[in-house]
Amino acid sequence: MADAEFIQVPNTLRKAKMGSGPGKLDKNLLANAEKAIEAFGEGFSDWIQDDIDEMEVARLRLSQEEEPDRALADLYRIALDLKGQGTSFGYNVVSAVGASLTDFMDPIRESDAPLSALQLDVVTAHVGAIRAVISEGLKDDGGATGQALLNGLARIVAKAQATAGP
Repeated sequence: MADAEFIQVPNTLRKAKMGSGPGKLDKNLLANAEKAIEAFGEGFSDWIQDDIDEMEVARLRLSQEEEPDRALADLYRIALDLKGQGTSFGYNVVSAVGASLTDFMDPIRESDAPLSALQLDVVTAHVGAIRAVISEGLKDDGGATGQALLNGLARIVAKAQATAGP
């Protein structure tokens, strides 16, 4: 190993973060961006209502077996959006519920089988949980109520998965 040469690459990202170097971040620009996100987030609970309503419509279509593939795709898309958006605007429980629903739906989407009654109950519980989080204004981790919602969802998901088998 005497012939090995170790090259130390400069850490330009660290310099940028510290405010020096070629990739330096403009602190005013960053502060303005954070203010814009905060202002946009104040309206999150209002505009998320459209997503919740759209989820409810898709859930109803699933229960009536009306275009189930499209309804499932709509639910999944919205859940995926909420999974990504919730935390950005201080609603970590919304992100957690969205993640739970997308994780639950992944194997269902790969299957051609129709949803069972229990699987539909799981979807319904997730839609209701998101509605409850927003109506109660459960920001951050949602406190005891938010954690109880997440624990309840985890239990019904586990039950549905155990019933579905391998």
